[in-house]
Amino acid sequence: MARRFHSACGFCVLVIVLFALSSFAYSIGRDTTTAEDSPAVVLQTPGTGTVNVTVRDDAERPLQDAAVTIAGLPGEWRTKADGNVTIPDVPANATGVSYSIAGNKTHYENGSELIVVHENRTTNVTIELRGGIITGIVTDSSSRHFNATISIAALSLSAKASDLDGSYEMRGVPGGTHSVTAAATGYVSQTKDIYLPVGDFVLLNFILLSQNGSISGHVFNALSEVPVANTSVSVLIGSVTLSVATDGGGGYNITSVPEGTYSVTASKQGFFPETVTNIEVTRGNRTEGVDFHLQERPTTLAGVVRSGTLLVVGVNVTMEGTTYYNISGSDGSYIISNLTAGTYTVVVIKAGYATQTIPDLVIISGTETVLNIDLVGLPGAILRGVVYLSDSQQPLTNVQVTIIDLRPQPRSTSTNINGEFEFTGLLAGNYTIRLEKTGYRPLEIGKIDVVVGDPVMLNLELVPLREGFEGFIFGFDMAHSMMILALFLTIVILAVAVYLRMRSFQTPGSAPAVYDEADEEPAGGEVEGSAREVTNSKSAESEIDKKHD
Repeated sequence: MARRFHSACGFCVLVIVLFALSSFAYSIGRDTTTAEDSPAVVLQTPGTGTVNVTVRDDAERPLQDAAVTIAGLPGEWRTKADGNVTIPDVPANATGVSYSIAGNKTHYENGSELIVVHENRTTNVTIELRGGIITGIVTDSSSRHFNATISIAALSLSAKASDLDGSYEMRGVPGGTHSVTAAATGYVSQTKDIYLPVGDFVLLNFILLSQNGSISGHVFNALSEVPVANTSVSVLIGSVTLSVATDGGGGYNITSVPEGTYSVTASKQGFFPETVTNIEVTRGNRTEGVDFHLQERPTTLAGVVRSGTLLVVGVNVTMEGTTYYNISGSDGSYIISNLTAGTYTVVVIKAGYATQTIPDLVIISGTETVLNIDLVGLPGAILRGVVYLSDSQQPLTNVQVTIIDLRPQPRSTSTNINGEFEFTGLLAGNYTIRLEKTGYRPLEIGKIDVVVGDPVMLNLELVPLREGFEGFIFGFDMAHSMMILALFLTIVILAVAVYLRMRSFQTPGSAPAVYDEADEEPAGGEVEGSAREVTNSKSAESEIDKKHD
């Protein structure tokens, strides 16, 4: 038994020694061979490597912010401005296996490559994403070809047209809508908008106009004759518009205008545009003196005047130092029209209220500036009221309300669209007010006790004149009475005329005889015979009358 145990132990020791020697030999072998030369070992866990990816378009331009993915691995990497991105710690490939690495970017066709990752090594790979192509021909109005530059400024892309045939080709253009410009020395640049499908191509031709002459002049304010700066002056050349801005003295100069006859337009915000026609431009010469006198658009200042919630009537709003002013109406609104652009001080005045001064109000030519004003009553007693129409209880607008016994002079105001009125800054005491409005009976109310700190509120009614029974017909004033009387007389006259006409039809014998020229009596014996017949008829009638007697 003991011999068997010792034999088994010896066998185990031998196995352990052999395993240790084989492991030592393997480690020596790893240290003396490269990763590429090392054979795959079953069940061995691979190490990691690094992948450096470059993404570019089909014109070999680097693409920034392109997305890079590796099949079978989580995550996504983005390229930098140089089109590169480094992906560390990528597991090394097993023998005979390759990774699929893909790149994609919006408006480009996707691209991919197969790579092998080695342990502790860097693998470089370039992925190409195909864009679209814009191609065409550039000529001038005489169909001549020349060397022009075609560009898409938003993408910093450009291409050169050939001197031989004017053709160009711009590759690697992302899909979408682009503004493409063709430019050449001595010609008017031309820009066209096109839509390019992803990975597709479009044909885009240009016809450029030569630039040979110039147009110059000045722009003035028609009213003040002051030069107007920063005015856009433009000329249409075929389908291309050339524009410049006037300088501080109102001057402008449009250069490189082809020979021909043109219309030139000056326009500026706040002014009506003006166009001068039949401007002749000759090659190599300047056409001078093309001046403009622009009319200002209506410029207004408008707003609403309130005191708290009350719409205040009769407020004087004045542009200090000018003749511009307006008085607020029954809705509290005011409007000052035909202002000249500039900076003003606005002064707001109404008896019983603190005067307001609003400085540095900028008025822009051709615009409506809105300035709403809130008035503050002067210290003292307050008298308020609302005036209604007596029969319908509707608020009455534009009723003149006057404190007639106020010293040193009476103070008046008018009711607003809500029938409201207000007097502020009064001394305590008894007052008499008078209400007047055309078409209504005046109303006077006295001994109104007004005290400081306790506003008085009145509800008043005005009676229309037609309720005063001043006319001779009950319930109507004189004007309406006269109208009713005139209508009555017209009806009577018409009735009498109809009656007389009917009587004439009933008793035709009493109506005057009517003769027709066709029935005139003939001359000579016929007349005499007729006369005899009439005489005989009368004699017969006389005899009949005698028999009756």
